[in-house]
Amino acid sequence: IADFIDEECYLGLDLAQTFDLAALSHIFPTDNGGIAIFQRHYFPAGQFDTLPPQKQEMYAQWEEDGHLIFTDSHSIDFERIKDDIRWAHKMFDTRNVGYDPYAGSQMALSLEKENIDMQEVRQGYLSMSEPAKLFQKLVADGLVQYQDTDKCFEWCIANSVCSADKNENIKVH
Repeated sequence: IADFIDEECYLGLDLAQTFDLAALSHIFPTDNGGIAIFQRHYFPAGQFDTLPPQKQEMYAQWEEDGHLIFTDSHSIDFERIKDDIRWAHKMFDTRNVGYDPYAGSQMALSLEKENIDMQEVRQGYLSMSEPAKLFQKLVADGLVQYQDTDKCFEWCIANSVCSADKNENIKVH
């Protein structure tokens, strides 16, 4: 990520509350028309013991590898994520932060007061279809770069499912 200091950047925020991973994506357009993605994943340390043993093992390895941040509570620490957004805003030419208003509205209001452009992205077919299809095309064309050591990101992608409505609009779950 250090190679992208002061470069054009778009942040994507997928918030969770207690039993799921939250993620902050740093997305950088590349010269070849593709994108480079760097992820920060978060999980509440207080929920670790509730995970099945296989997930505990994966999560512990991801943390050891530097790809998962355990927050010190039983729920996701939104202040930690806000600090990471502020850091990215200082380090990169951050154009906006896309967020789901379901869990992110309060965070968005707070960060907008700091002149960080927060972009609401609803999780419906109409709002998700074009970006999801673009991402599929970039993947098919080999134009998506990410840290191949980030097994957490790979696991999240592998567990994603696309669905389509009757008009062939798609969204990712």
